[in-house]
Amino acid sequence: MMAEARTEIDASRIGRRGYLRNPVAYGEEYPTRVVDDAIPPTAPQMAPEEPQIPVRISRRQFRLHLLALGLLDTVEAWIDTQPLETQIAYESSSTFVRSDAMMQAGFDALGFETAQVDAFFVAAAQL
Repeated sequence: MMAEARTEIDASRIGRRGYLRNPVAYGEEYPTRVVDDAIPPTAPQMAPEEPQIPVRISRRQFRLHLLALGLLDTVEAWIDTQPLETQIAYESSSTFVRSDAMMQAGFDALGFETAQVDAFFVAAAQL
């Protein structure tokens, strides 16, 4: 339930009989002051949402991000030293799945930690 903003009324605006006088009738604006503690929090005050870690990224995203990090040549040289199954998977895959065993082996060979792999996938997914 949203709290309504409370206002405070300037005491000089109360007429002789205790009623609030109509400032519009006197050509004035109605003065009010918003009490800050009654205003619900706005979006900037709320905690930012954590980015979702993609389960998979496209081949294009994967390779472009490797290129941006200066790792494309290193990864491709490592792939050339791997069994034929890994080489075929790398060359033929249209997507790269975060949890794939071959993918984990590649990131381990590069010395990536779990948080770095997550960051890699988040950044690559934005390309």
